[in-house]
Amino acid sequence: MKHIGWMLVIAILFGVIAVVVIPAQGPAAWDRQAAELLGADRQGEPSGLLLALNMLGSTAALAGVALLSAAAAWWLHSRRAAAAVLGTVIAAMVLNRVLKTAIGRPRPDHAGWVEVTGYSFPSGNAMIGMALYGILAFVIWKYARSGALRLAGTAAGAAVILILGYCRLYFGVHYLTDIAAGYLGGLFCITGAAGWLKAFETRLAQRRSGTRPRAM
Repeated sequence: MKHIGWMLVIAILFGVIAVVVIPAQGPAAWDRQAAELLGADRQGEPSGLLLALNMLGSTAALAGVALLSAAAAWWLHSRRAAAAVLGTVIAAMVLNRVLKTAIGRPRPDHAGWVEVTGYSFPSGNAMIGMALYGILAFVIWKYARSGALRLAGTAAGAAVILILGYCRLYFGVHYLTDIAAGYLGGLFCITGAAGWLKAFETRLAQRRSGTRPRAM
């Protein structure tokens, strides 16, 4: 039940951003300030490193990492983890498409350093990236026995998620509020997956102990 409460909180925060963004159909004050700060950092063409890091959020990269991670979890006899990874990513992809179509926010003007299509809000890279790398960090933290591996997984996941958001802002293909909403959308999917894992494992433990699950 705690997971449902957290999902409700996340949905409310997303709604607050959407209420600010939708009427204006343009940059909010936060978006303009972020664009001005990043504009001071742009000097000529973007580096190859930034372009490469941006590819971590591409459809091919996200799909590849999700499938490889799920396959690794399955091979390690953790089918629940494999299902959680794939389910979280698929949920984020579907939810992102629905929200983008429903809200229809145009993208900001940008230099064309990267190819983009579709609407801007919420950011697909941020949302699906948060869902994938966030659920991977959660699964590693939950199932890994090594404390060092847990910390490394959490740090790596957080770093990739932040890098994806920064790259989309740097290239000017999203507003700051697009990224924030994308992160919230991804976190919503992760929270749902975490709740499913907990409920599944509780029922499994009850079956093994011979006790009956409590009625909801």
